[in-house]
Parts: sequence; structure tokens; C-alpha cells
Amino acid sequence: MDERECIEKIGLDATMHIRYLRMVVHFLTFHSLLVCPVLLVLHWTGAANTIDGSDLATEFTTFAKNESSHPGFPSLNDSSLPDATGEDHFRSNSTLYYLSIANIPNKSSLVWVHVFFVFTISLSWLWLLFVNHIHHIDLMQLQQQKRSSLLHERSVLITHVPHLLRNKAALQQHFERAHVGLVECVTLVSNTATQLVNAILKKRLKTIHQLESSLIQFARQEKRIVWHEWLIRFQKRQVGSESAYERISQLLQAIQTMDKDIVKLRDQTRAPEYYMPTGSAFVTFKSAHSAQMCAQIVTSWKPGVMAVRMAPEPRDMLWRSLLRRGRKSHMMGVIRKCVVFAAVCYSELEDAILGRYYHFAIFNVLIVFLLGTTFLTTMLDVLYEPTMLIQLLANSLPQGANFFLNYVLFNLSTHAMELIQLGSQLFGHFLVTQPFLSRTPRMKMQYTSPWPFPFYYYYPNHILLLVITLTYSVIQPLILIFALFYFGFALIVYRHQHMYCYVRRYETHGSRHYRRVVRYTSDGLLIFQFTMVGLLYLKGVLAAATSLVPLVVFTVWCKMKLNRLFQKRTKHPYVGRFYYQSVTSHHLRVCEESLEPESSYLWEQIDDIWRLSYLKAWWSSGRYAQHSSSNLSTVHIATLEQQIRESISSFYHGTDSCSTMFGKSTYQTMAANLPGHDLTTYSDDSKSVHETYEHPALVTPLISELILPLNPNETYWNIKECVQIPLKTLMTLFHHDYEEKE
Repeated sequence: MDERECIEKIGLDATMHIRYLRMVVHFLTFHSLLVCPVLLVLHWTGAANTIDGSDLATEFTTFAKNESSHPGFPSLNDSSLPDATGEDHFRSNSTLYYLSIANIPNKSSLVWVHVFFVFTISLSWLWLLFVNHIHHIDLMQLQQQKRSSLLHERSVLITHVPHLLRNKAALQQHFERAHVGLVECVTLVSNTATQLVNAILKKRLKTIHQLESSLIQFARQEKRIVWHEWLIRFQKRQVGSESAYERISQLLQAIQTMDKDIVKLRDQTRAPEYYMPTGSAFVTFKSAHSAQMCAQIVTSWKPGVMAVRMAPEPRDMLWRSLLRRGRKSHMMGVIRKCVVFAAVCYSELEDAILGRYYHFAIFNVLIVFLLGTTFLTTMLDVLYEPTMLIQLLANSLPQGANFFLNYVLFNLSTHAMELIQLGSQLFGHFLVTQPFLSRTPRMKMQYTSPWPFPFYYYYPNHILLLVITLTYSVIQPLILIFALFYFGFALIVYRHQHMYCYVRRYETHGSRHYRRVVRYTSDGLLIFQFTMVGLLYLKGVLAAATSLVPLVVFTVWCKMKLNRLFQKRTKHPYVGRFYYQSVTSHHLRVCEESLEPESSYLWEQIDDIWRLSYLKAWWSSGRYAQHSSSNLSTVHIATLEQQIRESISSFYHGTDSCSTMFGKSTYQTMAANLPGHDLTTYSDDSKSVHETYEHPALVTPLISELILPLNPNETYWNIKECVQIPLKTLMTLFHHDYEEKE
């Protein structure tokens, strides 16, 4: 499956996650073939070729003392080692030592080979980050062409709206005077009505659970039931007791009363006192260009007022963050960057968690473990004398080489647990499907609905493993092979999981996560380079250590350049028609030839990640040449399709889509709830269910069907063996009883 199909089925966020794993697999494969054969042989024979046996014994003893000083390593003077000295015990268990850089003697010229591989590893990963950033921009523009008509692509979110502009007419006039484009509609965020309707909806859902549970309990004497016939007999008192009949009547009457309250509260003309606007609003323009321009201009002369940004998807919103009013909103806006729970949308919240979790993991796993009990004193020494940082890395990090080999192998087992969904399926699914929790089929469907993919958990772990691999790639080259197995299995497992196990909660075009990859992996390169500089200084090869300093400076420059470039190009992506007018017929012919099936499949896979064709294009046509991309013809075709689609749907864009309560997606949701619909299928997760920025409590269709099992005596509900009974049918049967009571 190519990336175009992946984007359509699982989204660009998941596609970029898979692409990151592919990048690492290609990177580790290349260096496992290049670095491992050379350095492993060099380490194994390095000491024997340069020093005699007595010097080798001294090297062994020195390394053993360094290892034994770390918590968890055996001491050379340990009396529990029978019939052997500490040095003999170390020699008998130090096979991995022969394969590490510790076996290279001090002041040996062999370390220049390590310097060469430090340059090779660093520059190759920076190249992958750069060219895959370009490829990500291509994919993002391809997706933008297909999604530019969606609501969130044409909308902006305004916070800290002054009181004078907290009405639709004034806010629309304010933005039309800015001459950025025609405003389609304005949506104000109100607090009181939303909270009231949301509370009633929760109470209504609880009542429906009670109604379904009561009906199932009253019908348990039937082995196989036809619910329409049974309900008629139940209404005529032919089955069930009088108390059961009264119970059902009370629940139906409560649902009917709540329905009337919800309809009244949702009608702004009938309950205007409940629609007091907060300081947040959404403005939707006719085109995505207008929204992009509005998000980049100054909309108010007063700082801190009328803050404008591109609006998240409606399904991505964290509404509780927007339902504040007055000073509380301003205060929470100031501390939003410090408190992750003050994020405006789920994507921001998970992005904040991802960053904090990664920093915790890299600090706790890589730093605290290696320093052990001397952590606090060592950190104080570094604060007093920052130049000790390089020496600290050089002394501490090589000691954990063997441990991190085992750490990578241990984490390899997590792929199997993810594949079988050990936590959510074997334990969580078993627990929530028990009869005392899933009392009705609807409750089982609610508890067993698929989860969104936790990017905030898996990205930090995968980046951490790569940083550890980079750090020890030259110190202990075996870790490259172990990490290759880890990421190879990860690529297979998570491609399957994205396709079949998880759903999308939001779509951010892959920008947030790839930006984190660029930042954190480049930080890992700096840790790797500082460690090697300090290690080579300790080995007494000052020229080799000094030669790495320009690489450190270049990596810092690349990190800053990539971050700045990526931030600018992804914050406000290009939304125009993606057409290369400067592409000549010769260049098009070259691109078409590059896509012909005669080309090697292996070369296509390699070039898809490494983008060596960019070098060829830049060499032949200069820096500003259009790069040959497999997405070029695809994007052009998608552009033509987009033009046709826009011309056909231009009439519909002229209507007030934001004020329509039940749009196309809502109609699809209502159609999915019709009787006879397969309850085991899930709705399309490629876009928001409700294409409107009204609070979900104000636009979500009311549950109009009961989900009842054909066999009420089942212990574990089979969703395929359930039917949907309209609530209107029950209310019609009990309608005369309501009139008599009234």
C-alpha cells in the first residue's frame, strides 16, 4: 500500500508515523552494513595489534574498575567470586567488551575511523530529516488540495474577544473591514445553554440505559423474542407485571420531558437568556486563503485582545477550555503553556504530553540511570562548572553500553504486547464486557469502542530508542543491529495497528509530530557528538576530538535551521492550486520515466526515503530546480479534480453551512442509526461528524432508537444479534396512557 492510500485510510498523522519508522529502518540498515563490520573487527583486534599482553591486562583492569564503580556491576574485590580474582571474573564475562570502543587503547590512531563514522552517522540522519521534511510538505499539500473545502480549513479561532464585538453582526463586520475575504458565518461560544443541554443529555442517556436494562430484565422469560410483538403484548398487560408497566411508563415520560427541554434550550430565539457569549468565537470564511491571511495579520491594536489562530477540527476541540469567561479566561491563557490541561484542543494537549513524557524518559532512562546515587552531587558539580558536562558524558555514557543492548532487546517484546492489545483487549475488554458492567448492548458498544492511537506515548518511546542507538552506535556497534530488529518489527506492527485497530480523533497533517522528531533526534545527535568528543579527549587523541567540534556546530545550525524552516512552512501551509508552470516538457518526461514500472523496486524503496533523486535534479538544474517526486503527477491530477469539485459545489458554499444544525455529516450519522443498520461498523473517521463549531451538545442528534438483544437471556451480548426499536414506537404505544394521566 502506497502513501496515497495510507493518507486516505489512516490520515497523514499516522502516515508520517509509519514513515518515521521507515526512515529509521533504512538508516539502521545502511549503518549496520557500513559501521558494524568495520568497527566490530577494529574493536576486536584493536588492542592486540597495538599493545602487548601486560598493557592489555592493564586496560582490562581499568575498564573493569570503571564498570564496577557503577551500581549493579560486580566489584573486582568481591569475595563471593570463587577461585578467581576480580580481573579473571571480568575477563570471563567480557565478550561484549572486546566489541566496544573500550578495547581501543589510549592515544591510538585507530580512533580516526570512529571520527569518520561519527560524521557519516550524523550527516546521514540530518539528510534524512531534511529530505523527508520536503516530502512531508508535498504530502501535506496533496492532502490540503482535497480538504481545503472542509470547515476547519476555512475557519479561525478568536479568543479574548472584547464585549463590544460579542455578537455575530459586529464580529463579521470587523473582519470584513480587514479586507481579507468574505465571511461565511460567525459562531459564538456560549456557556450557560451548553452546560445545561449537556447535563440533560447525560441524564437522558442514563435514562435510556435504565429503559433498555428494564426491558431486557422484564423479557428474560423469552428465549427468542420478537420485540415489536412483545411490546404490544406488554402494553396490553398480557406479559409482565403492573409494576413493570409503571416503570417503563415513567422512564418514557421522563425521556419525553427531557426532549422538550432540550429542544427549547437549543432554540436560541426561545431561550436567549441562556446564550450569553464567552470571549471565544469562530469565524468561517468563503475560502481557505482568507482564513490563512486572517490568522497572520494583526486584528486589534491592543495587545492580548482578539488573538487569532487557525481553528482546529470540530472533533478536536476541548470545549471546557473555551467555556470560561472574563478574567478566568485571561489567567488560563497566560499559564496555558505551563498547564497541559488548559489546551484548547486534543492535539495541543497530546503534543504537550508528548514533549513532557519524552523529556522525562530521556532524563530518567539515559541520565539518572547512568549516574546512579551520585546524580545530585554530579548535577551540582556541573552547575558550578559547566565545562564538566562533556567529561561527565564521556565518563558515564560508555559504562551503560551493555545495559542498553539489553534494554533495546527488552523493548522488542513490547511489540508483541501491542499486537495482541494486551492491556486494552485481554484485560480491559474482558473486564468491561462482564455482565455487571455491560448491562445492555449499548453499554457494551460504548465501552468497547476503538481508541485513538496514542501518539503521545509511542513517539517518545521510539525517539528515545533512536537517541540511545545514536549515542552508542560507535561506542558499541552491536546496538545498531539490535535496534534494527526493534524498528523493523515496529514498522510491521504499527502499520497493522494503524490500519485495523485504531481510529482518528484529529488530523494535524503530521506537522506537530514530525516537528518533535526533528527537534529531539537532532538533540540526540548532539548528545552523541558531545559524548564522542569527551571520550576521544579522555583517550588522549586531541586532534581527533577537536575535529568533531565543527560537526557539533554544524548540527546546532541544522537543528535551528530545520526547526525554523519547518515551523514557517507548516504553521500556515500553502492552500493554492499546486501546479508547476515552470516545469518543462523534458522535466515531465523525466518524471514520468522515473515512475515507469521498469525501474527497480528496490531502488524505488530506497529513493522514497533517501531521496537521492533530489541530488541528481539539483546537480543538473541547480538549487531551484523542481525536485522529481512521485507525487508530482498525483498532485496535478488531484488539483484538476479539486477544480471540478469546487465548480460543482460552488452553489453549496454560498449557503450558511455553519448555521445549519444537521448538515451532510449529521445526515450520515442519522442514517447510520436507522433500524437495520449494522451496529458492528464504525462511522468514517476521516473528518468530524458534525461540520459545525456549535458545541456538540447543541447539534448532536438525540438517540431515537433502543438497542435490544434478540435473546435477552444472553450473558455476553452479541451485537450482531441485536435490533433497533424506535423510541417513537414505544411512545406511540404508551401515548394514550400519558393522556389519561394528564
